[in-house]
Amino acid sequence: MEQGPTEKFIIQQCVQQRLPLPEKIANAPELLLGLDFYYLAFMDLTSCRGTGYMTEGPISWLSIKQWADEHQVEGEQREDLFYHVQSLDAVYLDFKAKKLKKATEPKGKSNG
Repeated sequence: MEQGPTEKFIIQQCVQQRLPLPEKIANAPELLLGLDFYYLAFMDLTSCRGTGYMTEGPISWLSIKQWADEHQVEGEQREDLFYHVQSLDAVYLDFKAKKLKKATEPKGKSNG
């Protein structure tokens, strides 16, 4: 979740200097064929989340429904859309919560 536009530069530097790739790049997950549709939906819908005090809320069921209606997603693909977007959202919120906890815990204290 933390890799971005500098990944290509890092790969080029590793190749030029004959160094191994960092673990997070070498072992990056790959999307299976067809799952990019759900990832792109998640990225669209991430702007629809509510916010609270210093935290983001989940993407609402209604937002997913409206997105599905707008894109005419029906049947099994619609059910899959809800499943995948909500699953991605849960992982995203967990990642953000851990990052916030780490940033707010006193220095010198580390509980994993």
